[in-house]
Amino acid sequence: MKFSLFRSRNGVFILAIVFMALALFRSTYTQFSDVAAGQFSNPDSYYKLVLLEGYAQGEPINFNPRDNVPNGNWIHWSLPHSWTVWQLHKVFALFGLDTQSALIWAGASLTLLSMLLLTALVAGTILSIGTYKATLATALLMASNLPLAGYGQLQQITHHIFMLVPIAGAALCVIRSIQTPNIARDFFAGLLAGLALWISPETMPLVVIMVVLRMAIRLQFPETGKLWLMAAGLTGMVLLAWLIDPPAPTFSAWSLDHISLAWLLFVGLTAFVMLVADYVTTHDMVLPKAFAWVAVTGLVVGAVWLLLTPGATAGASGLLPDELKAVWWNQIQELKPASSSPEKMIAWLTTPIVAGLLALYWAWRKRLLWLGVLGMGALLYALLGGLHVRMGAAGALVSALAFGLSISYLPVFANEEARHSFKAQMGGVLLVLLGPLQLFAVIGVVLLNNDSDILNANKDKKNACSIQDIAPQLNALPASVILTTSSAASELLYRTHHKVIAGNYHHNVEGLLDVHRALLDTEPWDTAKGVIEKRNVGYILVCQSGNDVVTDKPRSAVFYNWLAGSNSIPDISPITLSQESDGRWLLFKATQQ
Repeated sequence: MKFSLFRSRNGVFILAIVFMALALFRSTYTQFSDVAAGQFSNPDSYYKLVLLEGYAQGEPINFNPRDNVPNGNWIHWSLPHSWTVWQLHKVFALFGLDTQSALIWAGASLTLLSMLLLTALVAGTILSIGTYKATLATALLMASNLPLAGYGQLQQITHHIFMLVPIAGAALCVIRSIQTPNIARDFFAGLLAGLALWISPETMPLVVIMVVLRMAIRLQFPETGKLWLMAAGLTGMVLLAWLIDPPAPTFSAWSLDHISLAWLLFVGLTAFVMLVADYVTTHDMVLPKAFAWVAVTGLVVGAVWLLLTPGATAGASGLLPDELKAVWWNQIQELKPASSSPEKMIAWLTTPIVAGLLALYWAWRKRLLWLGVLGMGALLYALLGGLHVRMGAAGALVSALAFGLSISYLPVFANEEARHSFKAQMGGVLLVLLGPLQLFAVIGVVLLNNDSDILNANKDKKNACSIQDIAPQLNALPASVILTTSSAASELLYRTHHKVIAGNYHHNVEGLLDVHRALLDTEPWDTAKGVIEKRNVGYILVCQSGNDVVTDKPRSAVFYNWLAGSNSIPDISPITLSQESDGRWLLFKATQQ
């Protein structure tokens, strides 16, 4: 393992970013033409663009008047990501792009910039106390991480990578305090952790890990500075977020998916735990006793938050009706467990488990409490990623930190050149190639498994109907309400002037229920006709592939599939569409009674 060309800190830092840039180049090259044509791989990207185009016309940045007709739909997404895309689009507009194109490239490029910045901050964190070789190995691990790449690509105009950047910045501030304590840096770490929570409350476990990491450093190394500054930064940022970006008018004041009273209470209680950690440290308690005090306080405070916050114990889908969980929530792909396929288990679980165990081993060997925190954090995200694949990208960040900082203690990764046994060198090579080896394993499983989720996902994408094919014909019709699946609604809103009943967003419970009750209705279609009348539906759009409708009833018997089979229903008449593709879209006009 010779790294003689990479002995300078700056050279290693740049090379780490180059690794990620090369990984991004491949996906960017293959997706560039699609993005240029306004084609994206998920509904969220379309919906984000619809919101921003509405904002350009004077609508609130998180409100869509054409969804959930006639009321409109407030979305839970917070201000920072949308505002950043909006500001960045002004730069692209300087080069002559219209608003729509400028927003596309602003959103897409922000995701790529976030990936590069995330890599830079992780590399900087490891370089602050770790070794050059460990930094490069970690950069290669991140560049070949599938959960990270899933969200970190040109076709994703979402906050999933953007929200990780402030966490990585907080980690850099916290880890650097081990060697060079700094008051301003501690305060900035709190601000960054609060910003991440503002961007998305799903970063809460990451924020907790950063706070516990800083407390562990303080408990074991009292000279690293007091914690109240980080607590002040965290609390101040969340308070500012609540004042600037409160919950939407239709949301609960205790909303858990947006900055609200729930998160003000959370950071207030978190700050209290940090002050307790400061107190026990200044009173010269031995580490085990001080740790016990802080741990018990944290558990009590956590229980208080769960008891006082409405819905906190209900889980991610706990506030949804059981009917909606069955027909909608449980079908969302990014909320499915990694255990649903062997290739996902390899890609989602290997890195956090290996990184977590490595960190715990070296935490025990070196008696480092803070490294143990990172190890436990990585294993926590192995569990969370196992439950919901959506958590895989966040798990990749924690795992990268745990991996890079722990392997820095391996002699074979030391900065100094020295002779090592063949066994040690082979172990080092395997760790360096951990990411690529996972990729090869995933490819092997996919090739050997005809029922692979990845292959099926590609088949579904090829079989899916393209709204872009029929958008001009839809736009030639007078603006109306179109009944279609919630997964098709976002692109329909983006490409046409029509309205929909529900996109894929959980605050619109009534709209989602109306859509699924109508599309899954059976003869004599009374429920479907009731929804058509209630929502003043003018047209019904169905795809003959039928991939969007999940039901335990006979497939041909439900309303959506009945129409997809070109069967007749009174007061619903077909409209001929000319399509460049295989003509799988079917459009029907609904006649109101």
